[in-house]
Amino acid sequence: MATAARRASLPLTERDLADLEKLRLQDSPWLRRVREHVGDESLNSEAAILHAVWRIGFDRLTQEVLDEGYAALAASYQTEDERAYQSALRRRSRRHHADRDAV
Repeated sequence: MATAARRASLPLTERDLADLEKLRLQDSPWLRRVREHVGDESLNSEAAILHAVWRIGFDRLTQEVLDEGYAALAASYQTEDERAYQSALRRRSRRHHADRDAV
């Protein structure tokens, strides 16, 4: 684990505390999953567990932001013909589903 640059206070709700208890059990499926994400890091303290969960959550958010950006970039490369084709496919699909549901 990286050396801490600073320690921050983290307010936890009752639910957060209950979830943290699940992570503190050495054989819990939650802790196993955290270890899968962060590797063989030592998760022997509450601070280490919280840091690992923070890292996993932030990495997921980062991936979602990147995916959104890549999708926007890909969409910007579509030509007018490609956009018209995609629009026609969507209209055709909606008509197909409407016809199917009417039966």
